[in-house]
Amino acid sequence: SLEMIEKLTHNAVVEKRYKDAAGYYWRLATEMIGAVDVEGLGPMEAEMKQSRAIDNFWELRRRADVFYAYSYIHAYIQEPFTTLLPENVFNCALYLWNILASSGFSAGTSASQLLKGDYSEESRQPKSGMPTTPHNSNSKGLLREVPLGISRVYILYALAKQAQSLGAYKLARTAYEKLQVLRVPSTWQHQIDLSCLSIRSKPYSDQEELLPVCNWCMTTNPPQRSNLDSCVNCGHPFIRTFLGFDILPLVEFQPDEDIPVEEALSLINCEPNSKRQANDGWRESTRGGAEVMSLDAPMPGDEGGSDLFVQKMLDAANYFVPGEPYQPVRIDRQTLVELRSEEVYVVDLRKFSSLLPIRFYRSMIPEVAIAVCGTCGHFFHQETWELEFLQNKCCPYCGGKDIDGATPLSVANAAKPAAGGSTKTSL
Repeated sequence: SLEMIEKLTHNAVVEKRYKDAAGYYWRLATEMIGAVDVEGLGPMEAEMKQSRAIDNFWELRRRADVFYAYSYIHAYIQEPFTTLLPENVFNCALYLWNILASSGFSAGTSASQLLKGDYSEESRQPKSGMPTTPHNSNSKGLLREVPLGISRVYILYALAKQAQSLGAYKLARTAYEKLQVLRVPSTWQHQIDLSCLSIRSKPYSDQEELLPVCNWCMTTNPPQRSNLDSCVNCGHPFIRTFLGFDILPLVEFQPDEDIPVEEALSLINCEPNSKRQANDGWRESTRGGAEVMSLDAPMPGDEGGSDLFVQKMLDAANYFVPGEPYQPVRIDRQTLVELRSEEVYVVDLRKFSSLLPIRFYRSMIPEVAIAVCGTCGHFFHQETWELEFLQNKCCPYCGGKDIDGATPLSVANAAKPAAGGSTKTSL
């Protein structure tokens, strides 16, 4: 069955059905991780096989993300009309550029190699006779080897055009320079040459509002990053909506190692503790023979000094050493109790395999309504998600239709889902 899915994936790519290809890659990832069998193997061999299976899962999932995003770029270039906003095209093309230009993306590894478990370094190298990009040029944002069916020209052209219209002139100039060394359609060449000349009259800078800011360490990042679309300072991945590809205000966290997952979920779901009730900031006193009530706590929206999660997050960012592997912020039981359940999103991939993790995210701006698919774990703006679901009755990424099959925090005896109007949706 895995070989059949691999053939269907290849056919979908060749036929330029990129959303179908993304769905097949996702299904291939879940089927492969669920078929891992270590029975009869020694401890070291079993650990190596499990580690290889986990690497294969994330590689296939990343491949599915790429083809899903590229389907919008291909439609934008090929179709005469588009419903995508310029910001959507810009964010989608920039996301693809950051992923494909990263050393962590192994485009040279085919699905059949992953299917056979060939995830060695040699398998990542391009075959002899294939054009390659020098490794040292990757730091300058050049695209590495891309998967079959994906066009560098389409990505860079869409990015350059929308970056220029939105005011990201430095990024647009870089993209046009990359297009100059690629083979572009003859009908585009004149327009690209004119754009290259006109962009030189613009300032060599990008609009400040187009520069992404990390929700963890608050670092302003450059638009192009060759690190799998993560923060250049702390390494926290930018969590994007998969309908529009703009960055969501989410920060990943994990409970302390001594806290079981079930206990962490129950702590998040519990009712607000007595701290908020007994010490809510109001203080009663008598002044001039009259009873007076004064507010000593910060005003609403200015809770940075009393928010334990923010304190933990900023403390962890202060001790982060650039260059070290990314690790989510760790929080203790007291901080878990203080979290509001409607601000926490859980992506539980253990339903596919016990080898996969459960991930926790907190929304730093609760006013932004976010939906998360309970099958694939991708995030969406709730408004666009509801419109998409009304039209197609399924998740646009994985095709999941089980809208009532999972609670927001899916554990036994977990809290009931919030009523209508909640910012948390789980499929």
